[in-house]
Amino acid sequence: SGVSDDNHIILDSHDHLFDQFAQVVCDAGVVARKEIFETWASALYIHSYFLSSETNEVTSIKRVADIAAGHGLLAWALLILDDEHQRSQTTNKSNASRPLTAFCLDVQMPRSAELIHSSMIRK
Repeated sequence: SGVSDDNHIILDSHDHLFDQFAQVVCDAGVVARKEIFETWASALYIHSYFLSSETNEVTSIKRVADIAAGHGLLAWALLILDDEHQRSQTTNKSNASRPLTAFCLDVQMPRSAELIHSSMIRK
């Protein structure tokens, strides 16, 4: 896009993923549009600064906990970003690192969590 700001480069490189993520979440029909953008922005930041091997020489963080998760949207976004990152790092399975796992915790799991899960699994 011609923008040299690092934050814009991060966003631009994940546009196709955001489109897919947003479409799946919209298909579930339980999340406000504003929340999709906020969640994706948070996931990009967390992935870039804590989970990506591009910012850390060797990242050992392979499990995240989404506390007060609600419908678990942040965990889904982080899993999608990690999966894409893993695929882009290597095609050699022997060099692949462990996949990210996510644990969602809340007082009660809302129905929206089940609907988003079903929508994500279908895609």
